[in-house]
Amino acid sequence: MNPVASAFPVACRGVSERMGNIIIPYGSKILRSLLRRASIQNCESSSDNNMGKVFVPVILIVLLIISFMAGTAFAGSLTASKRAGAYLVEIEIDRNPPIIGDNIVEIEIRDASGAIVSDAKVLVNYYMPPMPRMAPMNYRTDAPFRGGKYRMTMSFIMEGPWVIAVKVTLDGKTTTAKFNINVR
Repeated sequence: MNPVASAFPVACRGVSERMGNIIIPYGSKILRSLLRRASIQNCESSSDNNMGKVFVPVILIVLLIISFMAGTAFAGSLTASKRAGAYLVEIEIDRNPPIIGDNIVEIEIRDASGAIVSDAKVLVNYYMPPMPRMAPMNYRTDAPFRGGKYRMTMSFIMEGPWVIAVKVTLDGKTTTAKFNINVR
């Protein structure tokens, strides 16, 4: 007997010539009904019902982990917000996680009353924290106000941790909001 098939409560051996052994967890009505519809015969049930009680939760946990990984792999944009003096600064990067290459960034700045600030000068400084024996990676760019937000493109050249410092200058006063991100 196949050692893998003997370790699980149900093994379908009727299709081993065509498909190899198919393992069905005990209590999986959906898989059994799909196999029944496909006319796969000769499934033997194990008399060990405890194995099914343990195996079904394990399958559910694995499916939960896979769905979580799929959800994070196809996530939309990355959004973060911080206070900078009297302002609330929110950044939105078009990819989550940000990637090597061009990433479009939109910045929204609100004052204490919640109104959008449209007349500030916004300078974005993004850099990788210093590392031994590596040249500094430090970039600055202006973010002009267009379409209700301050917009710019950041080009990351390396994976790893980066810091985005958004400097807001209005009425001669400058405040900074710093965001830590991880580029992949």
